[in-house]
Amino acid sequence: MPPLTKPNFSRMIEKAISLISDKFDPFHGDFSEDSGTLSINLKGIGEYLFNKQPSTHQLWGSSPLTGPCRFDLVEDKWIHSRKKIDLEKYINEEINKINSI
Repeated sequence: MPPLTKPNFSRMIEKAISLISDKFDPFHGDFSEDSGTLSINLKGIGEYLFNKQPSTHQLWGSSPLTGPCRFDLVEDKWIHSRKKIDLEKYINEEINKINSI
């Protein structure tokens, strides 16, 4: 992976936001995206919020089901700072929780 310059960080954030949007799209929520921030409001569930943190080179998230989380860019993947799983697995776990409600 190229050095984590501002353009590379922004590109990786864009890819993460796109992945999250695609995964949540089937739920037909209210999506709002602006400058590296994505808000997804799901009726009956609550609001998911993801935003970039340029100063720490992190992606921060907030789930109405599991609370706050942070992701660090490790090689070319966003890794959950506590669970040590990648972003896609985290999103899949959230979707499984939604589907079980």
